[in-house]
Amino acid sequence: MWVSVSGESIRGLVYGYPEKAYQKKKSWYCGSSSSSFDDGDRETISAMESKIVHLNAELAAVAEREKKREERERRRLQQQRRQRTRGRQRFRPN
Repeated sequence: MWVSVSGESIRGLVYGYPEKAYQKKKSWYCGSSSSSFDDGDRETISAMESKIVHLNAELAAVAEREKKREERERRRLQQQRRQRTRGRQRFRPN
């Protein structure tokens, strides 16, 4: 706050960002056309998109494994219940 009151540039003085670089990033965040991106920005975005695709595929695989594991566990518990029920019926005194 003291910087904005004194009239100094917050980004340049306090954080060490050149004002020109900040303006470029600001336009990127505001959704300007992709023509203002430099090659570094495009590479970064492309790498991020690739990582998102990879992580989504990995998440889907983990979800599928978890679903199969839960199904096996459900079947195992049902089988145990059936065996307990049969055992009680077999050894019930008259």
